[in-house]
Amino acid sequence: MKEMVNLGKFKVRKNGNSLIVTIPKESGFSENEMVEAIKESDGSISYKPAEQNPWFSGEYDNYDFEAIKKELDFPIDGGRAVGKEII
Repeated sequence: MKEMVNLGKFKVRKNGNSLIVTIPKESGFSENEMVEAIKESDGSISYKPAEQNPWFSGEYDNYDFEAIKKELDFPIDGGRAVGKEII
């Protein structure tokens, strides 16, 4: 189990129609990083890094999609319009 670290107490502030809790630098998050907030049944809230888009995160960088395309047993034509598709 991951060790829990108490980062301190923080005041909830209002900004427009939103409530804000400041996250200290020691939390390990980076500026502009997307996070998910999870509210547990006991009322506690935890934050975790939001899942990244695998196309942009580099997860698929080692896949050879051209080779995979050649292995398929049906033609891939690049999506030619055959009706009233919006291109």
